[in-house]
Amino acid sequence: DKLKQVVKPLGVSALREFYAFNNDNLIWINDSLIFNEKAGNLIETLNNAENYGLVSSSYLGAYDLNELSPISKDTLLSSVFIDFINDLNCGVFPDKILTSPFPAAVRNKEELVARLAEMVDTSSIEEIIFSCSPRHSQYITLLTALKKYNLRTKLVADQVNVPSNKKDSLNYLSYAAKALVIHGFLDSENVSDSVIVSRVKDFQFEHGLNSDGVVGTKTAKLLSKSPFSYFLSAALALDKWRKKDVWSQNRIDINIPGYKLRYFQNNELVR
Repeated sequence: DKLKQVVKPLGVSALREFYAFNNDNLIWINDSLIFNEKAGNLIETLNNAENYGLVSSSYLGAYDLNELSPISKDTLLSSVFIDFINDLNCGVFPDKILTSPFPAAVRNKEELVARLAEMVDTSSIEEIIFSCSPRHSQYITLLTALKKYNLRTKLVADQVNVPSNKKDSLNYLSYAAKALVIHGFLDSENVSDSVIVSRVKDFQFEHGLNSDGVVGTKTAKLLSKSPFSYFLSAALALDKWRKKDVWSQNRIDINIPGYKLRYFQNNELVR
């Protein structure tokens, strides 16, 4: 019963298999009965799970590690480690809210646990994450952008309804400045108009808009969204890629809205 209190959703059987492969040795605790270096790397990764479009409180958020015995600490870390990698590999959102024209990938969680048990002693946390994550270039690009976004922006639900320059020609820049502070493009809203316009250009560039510094309808709409809203959109997109199977190395990609067709051979763009 004490074991079940620190076991995450994949269950006791998965955890027993994980430890059995490693001869029931402690994995995250050293001979001094404190966390080893790999445990420190795992804890840091879990505490920054938002960099992967996941939520850090889902893993260690409910536990005070200082209150647990060394064995319980090791058990908990193994449990959340398996759970975290499973989330990266299989996704966390229900299929019904992630509609996609592509077939869902088939995942075998028992095989994943066996794979993790084999890798945990010889590979770094970063190597394990890479090995168990999607390889689609779109996923990697989005993940890189999200990590950069999280470095600059606090994932809060705060937002400002920014009017366009035509709706409120007198005050639109002051509203834009408030939104730019929330999104991490300004440290303070008390700056000159020229600085605000410059940061608006940076915001526009990051969001694929024409970087003219004009707070038009599209720019105002995007400025009015909260950072958490952007994070959730990225998290949903990443989860979609986790549920897709690896694409054939020889394929044709068709972008209907962009009127583009790309042909790949051996996973290399031919034309």
